[in-house]
Amino acid sequence: MTWKQNRPINQGWMKMPQHIDIGNSKIAFFSRRSDGGWNQKRVQLPVSDESLRTVIQSLPNEENFSNYFSSDATNAVSIKKHPWMICSVNPNVEAQLKSVMDPLSKIHTVSWKDPWSFRFEKGDPSQIGADRLVLMEGALERVGAPVIVVSAGTATTVSVVGRDRVFLGGMIAPGLEALIQAASFPAQLFRVDLTPKVQEKALGLSTEEALQSGIRNGYLGLVHRLITQTQRALNDQASVVITGGAAPILEPVIESEWVCDPFVLAEGMEKLYGSLCSL
Repeated sequence: MTWKQNRPINQGWMKMPQHIDIGNSKIAFFSRRSDGGWNQKRVQLPVSDESLRTVIQSLPNEENFSNYFSSDATNAVSIKKHPWMICSVNPNVEAQLKSVMDPLSKIHTVSWKDPWSFRFEKGDPSQIGADRLVLMEGALERVGAPVIVVSAGTATTVSVVGRDRVFLGGMIAPGLEALIQAASFPAQLFRVDLTPKVQEKALGLSTEEALQSGIRNGYLGLVHRLITQTQRALNDQASVVITGGAAPILEPVIESEWVCDPFVLAEGMEKLYGSLCSL
């Protein structure tokens, strides 16, 4: 779909769109609340079409806009007023989501061609994941440049924008869940609690304690190495913005100024939406 350029958001485009992040293990839905916070709903993958329809119809926007939804004879969800911003790294699930929506729905899928507040000078920007693009936009809106964005999700990604707002590159490594799955047999027998309140022994006396210590310290070591090598390559004092499900346990390895923001991706999509509507 071609974005409707030169169309004020009060003429068919609501000021509060629904932001959707489609990953490899889940779909996350975000919308801004009237108090400035965020509504969010997460759906684990895989998900059936019927379940997806039910989730979409239950989504809030400006507290509750369920009256904006209706279903036609084909069971496609018709969105009467609000637009959708989709950030996707999973083409199959993206196609599934769009198949349960009315084809007349106002949808914009994030692309490297969008009006970002940062620039690309080297490499092929089409090879950068949409999630990383949006995370950089949100981080720049939050703390400015230069910035190092760490996403501790299914994968651990590091993305860097320099002081002159040029994308400098990044790193991608396994996520915390991958480390847990690597020990799949014992993990089925023991509960691996990695919440920040759990301060495990460095040397576990049982299999459960050893798993907890090894996975936690191994992941912290991985992230610490990614950040320190990035800072060395950047050779500048950059703020660090961390997000993702494993973000809360990373505090011990961050040695520079940092912000933990679980909604930086939604904030990046909101910033992009504003830029698109001003074209």
